[in-house]
Amino acid sequence: MSEDKPCNIVEAYAVASKTAAKYPQKRRIYDKVADFCENDRVCRTEDTVKRNTLLFWTYDHMAGEYAESKRYEQAFETWRKALSLVWSPEEQIRLGQKMLDAVDHSRLSIPRKAGAIAETAAYLQQAYQQIGDEENSQRMKRMVDLASDLIKIPRNQN
Repeated sequence: MSEDKPCNIVEAYAVASKTAAKYPQKRRIYDKVADFCENDRVCRTEDTVKRNTLLFWTYDHMAGEYAESKRYEQAFETWRKALSLVWSPEEQIRLGQKMLDAVDHSRLSIPRKAGAIAETAAYLQQAYQQIGDEENSQRMKRMVDLASDLIKIPRNQN
């Protein structure tokens, strides 16, 4: 690792983890890991367990910081990025629940909120199906249907 620029995502994450322990603004520190991977051709294009795990942890930390500072829309979007890197249904469920909570607290318009709920509940429905939890899978299906119906309601033409 050069003194001011890491050579790979492992080094970038290690620096972020050590630095984050010392500073309250952890999101800015983890932003550097995400930026490194977005700007490094090798990191951006590789699809390895190591890279995906470190990037997942990075996004999860960043989203948690957004949520703590009541920036729920940014938390939702960042957890959405993390969701694309999730490797297990249990982790999808944990993340999906955080996403639904962020949407619930957000100031999104009703149609955007309903869209985010429908999208997240669809992920959760699949995750619950994968672990054989039919009750929660059906509950998420109902949530998808209800949220989708909200999007379809025509506006008053007054």
